[in-house]
Amino acid sequence: MQLADVFSFIKQKKGTCYLKAWMSKCIGKRSYNPAGKIDIRDFDGHPVAKALCLNVIREVKFENIPPDRLKEILFDLDNHIEAKTTPLSNALTQVQGFSSGHKHDLCQGQEPITEDIVDLSRVMTYDQIMTHGLKDGQSIPLNELVNTSQTIAILAQLLNNRRGKGHTLGKFRTSLPLYWCSKNSEISGKFDKLPIGTDKANKVRDALGLFNMKYGYAVEVLFPLVEAPKLRTPTFFDAGPSPYFCTTKEPDKWGRTRDLRTLQKALSEAVHEESDWPSQFRLEPLGEISPPNEPSLSDWEQLGQELWVELLKLSPSVENEIVDCL
Repeated sequence: MQLADVFSFIKQKKGTCYLKAWMSKCIGKRSYNPAGKIDIRDFDGHPVAKALCLNVIREVKFENIPPDRLKEILFDLDNHIEAKTTPLSNALTQVQGFSSGHKHDLCQGQEPITEDIVDLSRVMTYDQIMTHGLKDGQSIPLNELVNTSQTIAILAQLLNNRRGKGHTLGKFRTSLPLYWCSKNSEISGKFDKLPIGTDKANKVRDALGLFNMKYGYAVEVLFPLVEAPKLRTPTFFDAGPSPYFCTTKEPDKWGRTRDLRTLQKALSEAVHEESDWPSQFRLEPLGEISPPNEPSLSDWEQLGQELWVELLKLSPSVENEIVDCL
């Protein structure tokens, strides 16, 4: 699908296109001689904003969502940007909160291939399990520090006991009306040999791209594939949106996380509509986490260049589309 098709669709419905203005703000003005081929580095937009914008353009080009449905989602995003546009807004603030306010636009990607997958994995903090996994808000009395395998085993037992007494464990989600999960085989294959502790917890957190997880005790929640019958390829709209999101099109139809340390593709991931806690699960302790290292602006600029090169391979015409439309 062409960018012009998207912009035309939005303008026909509302007479103007805030999405186009947002993209122009993200990419910035062309600062080099316009002759010859263009490069994302030729534009003076903020590096993080460029990554955000390129992820949206890649969604249009990768076609992880059927074109007609994608146009409707982008129309919703246009309305969201309009509502968030103020004299003090920037490219980041204009798209923040889209995922939480547009539930019907989430989990709209393809169905990933799940052959040979037994268990799925989701990493949460102990506090997230306590506050979001217990719908009635009652706390579990634990006198020990959350720093041992025994403590996590006690937590799992108490959760199961509560369910056995008819208590709900609430929705299997945190702040958004969906949850993210990965293939347990990838996490175990890369990290199981590491001892429980901060180094292991940080490496797992970084590989999963969990940029909001900065403090607390990390716990891996493992559950069987049969508990997640509606997995979907993640899209940019499921992610907040976030510049850390990795828009991709893979043969297995799974998404890919973006490692917080390197900003490179890392582990497989999928999303699922919000649902109750899985009826079968087990908890594995990872360790206390510490704040992740923040990528530099040069790191983001390099990522933007890599996203641009990948996009050109898929759709060489995107050069002209950006010049013509933006």
